[in-house]
Amino acid sequence: MRKTEVSHGIYTSPGDRRLVINVGGRRYETFQSTLASIPDTRLAWIAGRPHETPEYDTSHNEYFFDRHSAIFEDILNYYRTGKLHCPRGVCSAVFEEELSFWGIDEEQMEPCCWPEYTRQRTAIEDLRIFNGNASDESLNSENTLNNADCVLPGRKASEDRKGLRGFYRLVQPIIWRTLEEPFSSCTAKITAIISLAFILLSVLDFVMSSVPVVPYQSTPSVIEYVCGSWFTFEFILRTAFSPSLRRQFKKPMTWVDIGALLPFYLQFFIDVGDMERIKIFIMFRLLRVFRLFRFSYRLQIMALALKGSLHELGLLLLILVISVIFFSTLVFYTDGDNKRSKFQNIPKSFWWAIITLTTVGYGDDTPVSWSGRIVGSACALWGVLMITLPISIVNSNFSLYYAHAKAMLRLPKKVVKETFSPGTKRYLSYLSALNSDINFDGYPLAGLAGAILP
Repeated sequence: MRKTEVSHGIYTSPGDRRLVINVGGRRYETFQSTLASIPDTRLAWIAGRPHETPEYDTSHNEYFFDRHSAIFEDILNYYRTGKLHCPRGVCSAVFEEELSFWGIDEEQMEPCCWPEYTRQRTAIEDLRIFNGNASDESLNSENTLNNADCVLPGRKASEDRKGLRGFYRLVQPIIWRTLEEPFSSCTAKITAIISLAFILLSVLDFVMSSVPVVPYQSTPSVIEYVCGSWFTFEFILRTAFSPSLRRQFKKPMTWVDIGALLPFYLQFFIDVGDMERIKIFIMFRLLRVFRLFRFSYRLQIMALALKGSLHELGLLLLILVISVIFFSTLVFYTDGDNKRSKFQNIPKSFWWAIITLTTVGYGDDTPVSWSGRIVGSACALWGVLMITLPISIVNSNFSLYYAHAKAMLRLPKKVVKETFSPGTKRYLSYLSALNSDINFDGYPLAGLAGAILP
């Protein structure tokens, strides 16, 4: 982070003015030079022009701001000490909004507060999908439904000419929310249950096809026909009613759906002998298991927690690679000279090192000399320490994400109150369309109706 040089420990001359700032009913006193210590901020502008700001109250000889008074203490301390700290127990979004109002760059924050500040904000941004309030698509659909009752007589013919386009705009948000938000409505829950049943049935059919008792079929079975048809129908709906095709095809789950459908259609165009040589495509059917992430918020939270811990997991992978090379080399030179040793070279020792570091210990490759066993003991102890440390970080991220997601799911839906009744809105719309040139006290009637109608 780039820090701004701030001259703290300011020497105040006897002629330095004291300014009174009233924030949310709480009065603060500070010197004018203190506020001027950090330029290009709201308080610095006040210090440069004390009586030219609209917030200045001449009757009380103070500046009044209707803002968060508790947060302002930390902001004022930033001017006094030159160190910006985030107060404990305050939502990072609220603190970010206050910093923006006072014109302070968030990157001036001290390193001790920056990780927690960004961690909470990142979690909130990642968990927008768990917001219990109506999404933009649902709000647009509700507005469309409400406006459908306010059709003007003069515009009815033009609305009818729109045909399928108007119908698509009407049903698109409803169908999209039904497919993407399984718990948003009763219809969405039924659709999710049906899709979940087809996923489990398809996975069961795939697993049972490997049993020797079940004869192998070169053509799709009845279960595969039914499941493949349902998944195709669902994929077409998601593609047709997606708000943005570009964002839709950037989602990993979209490509999971495509990969799961690929072997179903390949079986119609490839011979039986060729299918034996490209069994990898048949394994793509197993990708349907990952569709379960659509219906479990806990699985999605776990995936987001792992995503938020990528840096720690990447560091773990780097340490693992270094440790594998190090201990493989040690065990080769300490145990490789023994005739019974299985460590003939360093690459063949990689398997033993990985199994020992991850504390699995199959026992197929073991050192036979005392020096090799000492290396193996050190490798096992180091593996315990190496695996334990990142797990605590992942667990902490999961707890944070789960707490935020649980709170978002329990939020009541925000209801936007209508200012005018539907009858009044239809009447104003009709008057506006009847004659847009009629003036009402100097204001066009059309502009008046357009201003008060959403």
